[in-house]
Amino acid sequence: MAGQWDTDYLRREANRLFPGVHSNLRGMPPKPPFFVRGEAAHIWDSDGKEYIDYMIAVGPGILGYSNKEYIEALKSQLDTLYFSSSASRIPWEIELGQKLIEHIPCAEKVRFCLSGTEAVQLVMRLARAHTGRNVIIRFEGHYHGSLDNVSGGIVNEDPVSNPKPRTGKEDPMFSEGRDPMALENVFRIPWNDAEILSRVLERWGRSSGLDHDGDTQHRWWRLATTGWVSGKGPRTL
Repeated sequence: MAGQWDTDYLRREANRLFPGVHSNLRGMPPKPPFFVRGEAAHIWDSDGKEYIDYMIAVGPGILGYSNKEYIEALKSQLDTLYFSSSASRIPWEIELGQKLIEHIPCAEKVRFCLSGTEAVQLVMRLARAHTGRNVIIRFEGHYHGSLDNVSGGIVNEDPVSNPKPRTGKEDPMFSEGRDPMALENVFRIPWNDAEILSRVLERWGRSSGLDHDGDTQHRWWRLATTGWVSGKGPRTL
């Protein structure tokens, strides 16, 4: 199977065709392989090397590769209707919305978006409109998309008096061309430090809200501490 692929050729063509990678994580060392086949929890690259996929596309691949039930459902839908114009509705969105609200206790309504970045921006707009607060607080290591106002930034040495993040080439998410004012109203403070969060909210809380990434992969697997989620953390504030 791997013999039909030339990895060196694929890398050369990728460098020729694209100005970089298609997402930031693909640009981090070591260079990611080109995957060509998957089955259940296993994937194979263009050199024939086999891997176990623990990432599962950060969630959507939970059913595994080549899942027969999933593939049959896709084929059935392709034979019926596989796209609709932006001005129309489809009955399957009702079915999916019902299931999401049924299985997510905090969900009262659902809004479908094309990307996580788009969803984050809409949530921030909604939060500002509802609360009248202009500032969003982020945590170090969390990921909220690639747009200027949520990407990267370095926590200051004194994040209580100056919670606005610094920018610079020492930031792994640094990019030239960023709007210099993009992070003015988007603070960044340490993760898992309830004391600092309490002090920041005491000082800035009347103008701020929280943006919390539920995806541990983007925090490099830095899980919340027991105190953070047991009532000794931000839930008591």
